Amino acid sequence: MSALHYLGAALVLCLIIAVGVWSGRQVKTHDDYTGRTQRANPAMVAGALLGTIIGGASTIGTAQLAYTNGLSAWWFTIGCAVGLLLFGTVLLKPDYQSGATTIPGLIGKEFGLRSSKAAALLASIGTFLSVVAQLLAAVALITAVSGLGDVAALGLMVVLVIA
Repeated sequence: MSALHYLGAALVLCLIIAVGVWSGRQVKTHDDYTGRTQRANPAMVAGALLGTIIGGASTIGTAQLAYTNGLSAWWFTIGCAVGLLLFGTVLLKPDYQSGATTIPGLIGKEFGLRSSKAAALLASIGTFLSVVAQLLAAVALITAVSGLGDVAALGLMVVLVIA
């Protein structure tokens, strides 16, 4: 990588951190954070949801799987994108109207406490697996473009996540 590549990467990271800091300052109360104030329009919610899935696992990981297994590897990314887009644009209003602040909370209102607990557990496991997949993809990318070792790349990724 040339100095311009590193500069471009640094500028993109600074922009992402700046947007994160600006967005964080928009949250004034607990209700803003949980969405109860409903200040986020469907496009903002859909964008935030899509931003959670479009990352290393759905880009680098999918590209690697597509190389080894063909285009069938794209179904994960396409399925997640379509599902989250539908949720953010079609199901957002009913979700707001339910008064629930989480998907497990919404499931609990409809199907009871046991279902809510099961949904929360499954969501936690899914989140953990997603984080692991993102870290693996990030380490692969950082080692490929920077020449850092695996441990150093993982350390850099942890610092970037915290930032």
